[in-house]
Amino acid sequence: KIFKHYDTDQSGTINSYEMRNAVNDAGFHLNNQLYDIITMRYADKYMNIDFDSFICCFVRLEGMF
Repeated sequence: KIFKHYDTDQSGTINSYEMRNAVNDAGFHLNNQLYDIITMRYADKYMNIDFDSFICCFVRLEGMF
């Protein structure tokens, strides 16, 4: 549901800025360094995150917090 909210153009991807907002909306409040790490790990060369990467990221975040 969060991914769909930020994927306003229904392209199947969200950008790194939208990912930061999605993470915040999910209740995770991370520092800038962690957001940068998430982007480096899960974004493609255009700084977009697809749904599968989004899910992988949230599974990892849930395990950490």
